[in-house]
Amino acid sequence: MSRSGDAGPIPSADAAVADDRSMHGTTVDEINRLLALLGRIPDDVRQFTHTAEDARQRYGFTGDLLETMIGAGLPHRRDTHGAARYDLTDLKNMATHLTVGAGPRAALRYWAAAYNRATSQVNYEVRYRVKCPTPGHSGRCRYRALMPGGQVVEREAAPDDAQPLPVVRFTLGNDWPDLPASVRDVLAEVEGLTFMNLPEILRWDLDFMRRTGLADCAGAAKLLVTEGRRRGLAVRSSYGLLATAPYSTTHHWSEFAVEDRWVPVDPLLINLMIRIGVLDAGRWTPARSPGSVLSRVVDHQGPPIVSHDGVPIDVTFPTRVKV
Repeated sequence: MSRSGDAGPIPSADAAVADDRSMHGTTVDEINRLLALLGRIPDDVRQFTHTAEDARQRYGFTGDLLETMIGAGLPHRRDTHGAARYDLTDLKNMATHLTVGAGPRAALRYWAAAYNRATSQVNYEVRYRVKCPTPGHSGRCRYRALMPGGQVVEREAAPDDAQPLPVVRFTLGNDWPDLPASVRDVLAEVEGLTFMNLPEILRWDLDFMRRTGLADCAGAAKLLVTEGRRRGLAVRSSYGLLATAPYSTTHHWSEFAVEDRWVPVDPLLINLMIRIGVLDAGRWTPARSPGSVLSRVVDHQGPPIVSHDGVPIDVTFPTRVKV
């Protein structure tokens, strides 16, 4: 059985590994730090549904690493056959905070490369790749898609249409004004927060963020908007595309009005990328705008980016970048 979310200190990984040598691609210090962060998340919000094979296929985690993590205190459950089951959000956090596995770390490297692109303007070409979720249905498919810039596209297509939605093209600038002291003071509100993937029930909870020091990008954006408005600043939440090749992804951030422009800010993600070494702290600070990669679609996550006959469906965003 795993520990409870409020059962006290997590056992040190030193109990499972004798020194700080590299092990399974990671270190004792990394494991101890991650488990201390996971210990701030209560067990009653976890869903222990993923197997060791799921963890291997999704993130490349070996069985030896998972057993080491269990020995050091990783939350888990045993099924009727004695096999360990894991929470998907915990596995995502392992892939983000440990120097092993695949997925999140690779994405962060792609994002950092896009952040560092030293051009005044960047041109993007993004496909909304979807397919009919129920190809045997009668009649044509009706798609509705939310696009960058607030555009809404509605299309009908045959169920076997390989590209029912149009390619979207847009340009983002890299010439953002410096943030005034009043905005920088608001950004300081997230300075003490650590990025963690969180379950839906916690990711919007400002009290949880302040109590535990944990937040994801959605929660950090909500905190900045809440605090900025409390101080009388013009600020808005944004949900849209973090545009990078080869694939863009959906993302949350906040924007402050500066010199008659909405300036995107994302200090929590910048701090994470600096900490894991994919952004240079000499070039990047939490107050620098990553607006050359952020394309706003809507105010906040709510209406689906793409729906099929009124039902939300999965979408991927193959992306080409032209500078």
